Amino acid sequence: MSSFSDETSFVIESFNSCAYSSLSNCPNTESEINAPELVLKQHKIRMAYQLNPSTGRPTPPGLIQYHVQDRTITRQNIDEIKLTCNDYTEGGWVLENHTKNNLLRLTPNTKFGQKYRDKLKLLLVIKYEKDGYTHLKGALRNTETGEIALISSTNNLVQDEEPCTHKKLSPSFDSDYKIYVTKMIAPLLFWDELKNRILY
Repeated sequence: MSSFSDETSFVIESFNSCAYSSLSNCPNTESEINAPELVLKQHKIRMAYQLNPSTGRPTPPGLIQYHVQDRTITRQNIDEIKLTCNDYTEGGWVLENHTKNNLLRLTPNTKFGQKYRDKLKLLLVIKYEKDGYTHLKGALRNTETGEIALISSTNNLVQDEEPCTHKKLSPSFDSDYKIYVTKMIAPLLFWDELKNRILY
């Protein structure tokens, strides 16, 4: 069985009442700019974190985060979290190459993916491999809207050997990979590298 279950919850707490899971309708006001940084917080078991504010309008369960704004990521206080994080890669996640195949594996073959397929570019990909399983986590830039989609995918071995009754899987544009229909849960490596790539 896979070592990583996306049903385990980890949260980012927000002290701002604005909805950070979908900021496209959120005004860029002075109060928002001066609001405290979002804080990544480990919740229970895994050394991983989820973009899910405790206030405002968080992304409901069972939905992919398609509309994340740059400022949501860049306002994370990653350096402070590094001081207490004892597993930066959560057991072996590594940075992965940007390739056409990885883009296809991380693009949902859904209405969203079909509409924006030619507009999505890889911003970040990380990978975990063990016992034949391959898991990918990526940030895709929508070059039309400027928003970021946070996507997790896995090879078909997970579906073949594990019924995944507790998970919803959706097809990708690679027939050998499926998309997890869920919010992003990722090691600190992911959030740290994503922030740096946006800023620098």
